[in-house]
Amino acid sequence: MNLKKAVTFGAMLTIGMVMSGCGKSLSAESHDSHNGFTIPVTGKSSESAIYWNTDADGTSKVKTKNGKFSFEIPSKAHKFTIDISNNKDMSDAKTIDFKGETAIAEYSTFYDAYDFHDGNSINFLPTAPLADKNYADDTKNNAFSIHTDDGKLLGLNVYTQYDYSWFNEIVYVIGDSLNADTATLEAGVKSASEKPNQYITKKSGKINYTFVINTKKDTYQMFVHS
Repeated sequence: MNLKKAVTFGAMLTIGMVMSGCGKSLSAESHDSHNGFTIPVTGKSSESAIYWNTDADGTSKVKTKNGKFSFEIPSKAHKFTIDISNNKDMSDAKTIDFKGETAIAEYSTFYDAYDFHDGNSINFLPTAPLADKNYADDTKNNAFSIHTDDGKLLGLNVYTQYDYSWFNEIVYVIGDSLNADTATLEAGVKSASEKPNQYITKKSGKINYTFVINTKKDTYQMFVHS
């Protein structure tokens, strides 16, 4: 998923694999993106391309560059597996197991609270969101993306350039809808404003709010994730 102005970041998970033999080598590991939308996978291969699939999708091809490759898979609310191979027929594939993303909330519950707090008067959201869609009213300068799976809310992405007022209103409506501590959100915005382009994460309850702000460029972003 291509999130507008989003930068994937995070610490490596302790999930990995290595395969060798017959002159071929393959290694891969997953990472925590801290956005609730995607799971980045990176690795190395002796081949010009690698192939991967999940238990629900077809096989995808990824070209290697200087022996390295990277791709992203959508976060899911349930356990799933991904197979990676040097071979198109997926022979000698190795499997990585994922436990599934912890949901922020049921999307219907979040939507009802968002609507109750007049969120729809600031920026309309649908009762059933579509993946990869920007729900911001001003799609030229703003982004409001939602990631759900099986009716569960896994991630929110709010971004704006030049419209801090809109960003500020949406941040606090989302916070109210998820019962976040207002002081915690204010501290996150303040810290991110003082540290341009650094990812500042504040936790309220069991939910993480990650801010990245550059006041000189007038850009503001918040990810909400588990």
